[in-house]
Amino acid sequence: MSRLFSLPGFSLLCFTLTAACAAGYAAIGSHVDADGFLREPFALIPLAYLFFALGAICAATAGARVLLRRRRHSA
Repeated sequence: MSRLFSLPGFSLLCFTLTAACAAGYAAIGSHVDADGFLREPFALIPLAYLFFALGAICAATAGARVLLRRRRHSA
């Protein structure tokens, strides 16, 4: 069975996307326009949280798999 992504690879991708969202938010910045409206790339904040949560879940799952496999082979 061939997989498109492994769990550690997908976790790394999610953490990279988290950093990209944070860097994009910092690079774009926010400002108040002439009408008094705040202009900011707000969508990047929840996306960064989502990618971080997915990355953490995948990393924890991959770590648990490694620990379980080591336990099985040592027993």
